[in-house]
Amino acid sequence: MDDARQALALCRGRLSRAPHRFGPVLLTALDELARSLDETGEPGQALPFGEELVHILRRLAPRRPRYDRFLAGALHQLGGYISDVGDLTDALRAANESLQLYLRLDREQPESFALQVELATHNRDLFLDRLQRQG
Repeated sequence: MDDARQALALCRGRLSRAPHRFGPVLLTALDELARSLDETGEPGQALPFGEELVHILRRLAPRRPRYDRFLAGALHQLGGYISDVGDLTDALRAANESLQLYLRLDREQPESFALQVELATHNRDLFLDRLQRQG
């Protein structure tokens, strides 16, 4: 975890001088840190890094469609972090958005995203079921 925090700090420090070189590394560092925090049972601490990653990818994807798959994956992860901190409504929104992106990507490249569609559908259904049981 310390390595992930250090990598993120280095990327942030160097990003302004070489955005093309350190931008992709920043995305990886955010993802790694969020996943590491989540794996150690700290989804509340993972959440801001997951949100930042999604925010950056939302800005990149319209200009660079190759980032759509990364955005879909980041949204999938974000839904899990949000669910773990107890906000099933926002988790469901993230899961739905992830699923819609994966469905579009799968239409554009048949069978390339079938597993991701299945996993995103599972998360969406899980969050929906939990929400219905709460209500």
